[in-house]
Amino acid sequence: MTTDFGVKPDYDGGYIITGKYEKDSYDLWLLKTNEYGDTVWYEGSPREILNPQEGDTISYMIPAAWFKNTGTYPISDFYCHCEIWPWSGDSAACAYLSPPYHVKYWVSYSVEPGDSILIKFSEWMCDDSSRYVASFYTTKDEEPIWQTREKSVTFYGEPWSGVVEDQPINLLSHWEIVTSCGREIILQYSGYPQGFQASVFDVAGRKVDELRACKPSGTVTWGESAPTGVYFIRASGSQAKEVKRFIIMR
Repeated sequence: MTTDFGVKPDYDGGYIITGKYEKDSYDLWLLKTNEYGDTVWYEGSPREILNPQEGDTISYMIPAAWFKNTGTYPISDFYCHCEIWPWSGDSAACAYLSPPYHVKYWVSYSVEPGDSILIKFSEWMCDDSSRYVASFYTTKDEEPIWQTREKSVTFYGEPWSGVVEDQPINLLSHWEIVTSCGREIILQYSGYPQGFQASVFDVAGRKVDELRACKPSGTVTWGESAPTGVYFIRASGSQAKEVKRFIIMR
């Protein structure tokens, strides 16, 4: 019985680790880590699929899913993927097929441990009645060489008529502070057709600024020139008038 190992630094500051274990046969191991030796980005994995739902019949949709950082370090600079292809009943055969729909979403900002981000991908239209599988996963690089364990659902398609009478899913308005402590904060929002607006207050309750964004979903940064201190954000139009706290530190 022999073992053989190798460690090499990668271009992003992390490491590539290989291992060979020989007993009756060879087992080859390949591992990618960050600069701390942790497979951190692997912790950014799909948590919940919003669209499509298992067993749905769909002609048109916008695929969407929550991705969560389940690790102990912040993660950033990774891709969220969505793939859709007709289900043949043979998972091994499907694994070698290029999906007709494959969309990647680049996440450049930091996602703190325990936080989730909502990713909505570009529209999908059915052109053939069939059973389909939709899979969601993340990768560090643009091409899915290293990827997390995927989360999948199967659904049924009916050819798109060109008219959308009802949206398959109604994504409720949602906003969250992705980075809540630092030189500036990053806020992510979705489900605001008329655009996003929020007010910023200092610890004494004085209104110090307003955040405005025209797109129905996206990110907003604030605090680059703000003094160090504790602040609060309240989104306009929010049914619950939810208030969230953050800290600016220099």
